Amino acid sequence: MSIGKKLYTGFGAILVVILLSSAWNHYELNEIESSYDEMMQGSVALTMQAQAVKTELALSGSYIRSFILRGKSEDVEKFIEYEEKARQGRGILQNMVESENSQETKDFINGIAIMSKDFSEAASRVIDLKKAGQTSQAGIVLEETMRPLDTQIRESMDGMIAVQYENLETQMSEVEQAANSAKWGLIFAGIIALILALVISIYITRIITRPLRRVNAESAIIASGDLTREDVELNSKDELRELADSFNQMKHNLRKVIGDVHDNALHLTASAEELSASTNEVADSSEDISKAVESISNGARGSAV
Repeated sequence: MSIGKKLYTGFGAILVVILLSSAWNHYELNEIESSYDEMMQGSVALTMQAQAVKTELALSGSYIRSFILRGKSEDVEKFIEYEEKARQGRGILQNMVESENSQETKDFINGIAIMSKDFSEAASRVIDLKKAGQTSQAGIVLEETMRPLDTQIRESMDGMIAVQYENLETQMSEVEQAANSAKWGLIFAGIIALILALVISIYITRIITRPLRRVNAESAIIASGDLTREDVELNSKDELRELADSFNQMKHNLRKVIGDVHDNALHLTASAEELSASTNEVADSSEDISKAVESISNGARGSAV
């Protein structure tokens, strides 16, 4: 594998680690968001709706009492308006509770529905008695029937709201735990990703720099004049292996060149010695010839005298 492919592989591995960490973090955040949405659509929405129904029931009861005191038809109209709103609100609560796992909440809703029906019937009797001029009888029905029912409905509403607050606190605790878990998960995933990135980076760096350091050290030894070192052997199949092979070939070529130079130097030395010997022989011969010439010359001079 070439160095370029090794680098791309290392960077790709780091990228995969980062992507996996990001995907896990995204999953954790989605889980928290889902829990939060479930909480908002569950206990929070149910509590708000119960508070609205409680308010509408209170307003409808106040308009009944106002009708008994004042006898105005507009009070009846307002009672009917808020009673209808309360009835619709109870229907919404009933639909919301269908998905609830709490049997206690379902019991509250069923009890409120029964008491609300009795409350509406008692309110109708009060209106009829008031219209018939039987104000005292209307007041008796209001005090003895409607007021206890109103109190029971309010208490049931308060009880259901208290249950929802408990559920809300539990869900908030679960969301908080999930958030803390996600936070530590993010930190842990970040640390793991960082460690893996460092390990991969160190590994890629070492598989590139270690062979280069070996070649550099061998180059320094050759520069000092030592060509007897063994070849640099690398198991990789990349540009570094090619560099090591070229370096080894260069060392062999240098060794051969120096050997050839050494052999030539020896040959030149031998030739010089032979030449020196020949020169000495020529010198000796020349000296003998000179002596012979000098002897002949001396003999010639003696004969002439």
